[in-house]
Amino acid sequence: MLQAKTDLYLVSMMLDDDALAAYQVSINFFVYLQALVGFVLLPFAKNLYRAPKRLIKKICFRSGISGVLLITVFLPIVYYILNSIYGFNLGVEIIILGGLYALPTFIFSPLVYKLLGTKQEKAVFRVTVFGLLVNVIFTYGLITQFGIIGAFAGSMLSNWALLVGYFVVFRKTES
Repeated sequence: MLQAKTDLYLVSMMLDDDALAAYQVSINFFVYLQALVGFVLLPFAKNLYRAPKRLIKKICFRSGISGVLLITVFLPIVYYILNSIYGFNLGVEIIILGGLYALPTFIFSPLVYKLLGTKQEKAVFRVTVFGLLVNVIFTYGLITQFGIIGAFAGSMLSNWALLVGYFVVFRKTES
């Protein structure tokens, strides 16, 4: 949770109130999209805990494909809502970065279930701290250069760093 909110803390400290409002509303649309994968996987948690690694990899792949399809449909809708209904003037690049921010969660969520099921809580925690550090470093650096676009880019990079971290840990597990 802290990893996911670090960017918001940085935006609130570094950007004006209008940019903070636009960021907070828009990033939440993508967080809601990420929540979908949790709702889908939660009923199958005990199966994911026991599933062999090969099956988990297959589920990650299929979940990633599903994520790409959902995000492709979701992005134009979010663009319309944020710009027409909320009245923000957000460019397409922000919406695309938001989609790229959400995608890794579709891919790594089955891994997290498997890692938790194999008593790898400490490893999951370490990867989360790694993601937090990546988020702070990249979001801070990119906000200073690019403003709200930098905030989205830093958050997106931290989620992809989580994906890499979880796959590294997953590869090291035995079962």
